Amino acid sequence: ELLILFEITMDKYTIITGSSGAIGSALVEKFSNAGYKVCAVDIFTKNNKYIDLAINIDLKSIAYNKEIRDNFFNEIKKWLNNNFLDIIINNAAYQYVSEKHPIDPSELMNSYAINVIAPYLLATHLKENIREETGQIINIGSIHSKLTKPGFLAYSTTKSALAGLTRALALDLGSKIRVNCIEPAAIETPMLHAGFAEHPEKF
Repeated sequence: ELLILFEITMDKYTIITGSSGAIGSALVEKFSNAGYKVCAVDIFTKNNKYIDLAINIDLKSIAYNKEIRDNFFNEIKKWLNNNFLDIIINNAAYQYVSEKHPIDPSELMNSYAINVIAPYLLATHLKENIREETGQIINIGSIHSKLTKPGFLAYSTTKSALAGLTRALALDLGSKIRVNCIEPAAIETPMLHAGFAEHPEKF
């Protein structure tokens, strides 16, 4: 009976990146309604009835800047207040579209920083804060890792890398934490429309 009471009253915590986008905001609302305390991470987000902690940050900065990275994770750990994370959802993504080559290396680096390195840092810097056995890391990948189209080189290669990262982390962390990747096909969001900006007739 004590165990049942503990499970009912135990707070559940999740971090959702890319929380202001179409998919991210839907995830925030869904998890909040399911009883989770939500840390929402995006370039711009603000507290509302679904969000317990809003962190405004460009995730590429945690890849490039140690001071920003340390402050970011310290803020999360302070929010957790010795509680465990139940789920990290790495949903944030940067989609650079261009059929003109060579692509500026800075665009490739930013794509990797946000789409691959940031999920890696969240998983590894917070691994001790994730609840063992039931804790989860969910990476939001894309069909572009397997089936892409012209102009999506930076996006598709980073989503392929995210799939590889997921498999590797599942091996390294899998005895304590579940690590999975969801790779949806096209979902009608502002990011999808942006990908067709140069060729709207193909939408």
